Amino acid sequence: MREKARREVGWLAAFAAVLLLGAFGFLVPGVCEGAGSGDGGGAIAAQGAREVGAPPNLPEGAKVSERIVHLPGLSHVGRVAPGIYRGAQPLPEGYATLAKMGVRTVINLRSRNGEKKTVEAWGMRSVGLPMDAYGDVDPETVRKTVALMADPGNQPVYLHCRQGRDRTGLVVSVYRMEVDGWTPEEAEEEMQAYGFHDIWFRMKNFVHRYRTGNGTDTGQEEGERGGGKP
Repeated sequence: MREKARREVGWLAAFAAVLLLGAFGFLVPGVCEGAGSGDGGGAIAAQGAREVGAPPNLPEGAKVSERIVHLPGLSHVGRVAPGIYRGAQPLPEGYATLAKMGVRTVINLRSRNGEKKTVEAWGMRSVGLPMDAYGDVDPETVRKTVALMADPGNQPVYLHCRQGRDRTGLVVSVYRMEVDGWTPEEAEEEMQAYGFHDIWFRMKNFVHRYRTGNGTDTGQEEGERGGGKP
């Protein structure tokens, strides 16, 4: 009787251990911190659950756009390419996070944020390329920003505006077309997925009319010029 009781206790203990492991996600593929969150955590979890080196089962023509979550002081972060990150204006602790990530250059598209001293205090290079959210898009500023992003000597790069959605989305769209060979439609689709606000119609029109290798189209109709609020 004692031997039988010991065996029953052993089976119960093993069953309880299995339940606990399952509850904490150790036995469920794709369950990890951030899975199912509103800003892309679930997709990241699914990618992390794949066997390392296994090719993704994506149809021909599919484009990859990565989101990164749970970075202290940073929000709306994505990886455009190896060594190129995008996101919103860093909070004070965000600069420490960027430094730990090995970021070398911080490109600021805002016109009223003086972060230069803070960026340099963390050993990073600060580049300010202001873009007017209310006026016409300056093609030269866009091209210069894309060139800085694509230069390996500046990487890793962190590109940001205020929210990481609109001005940042515009520049990344041009990078996609110029460097990655995406179509304007594909670039716009990613821009919208990051929360681009359609009220900024000048930016959207710029992407609509842009063509890889052209770089001369300002993206504004004559009737849209003037620089006032949309």
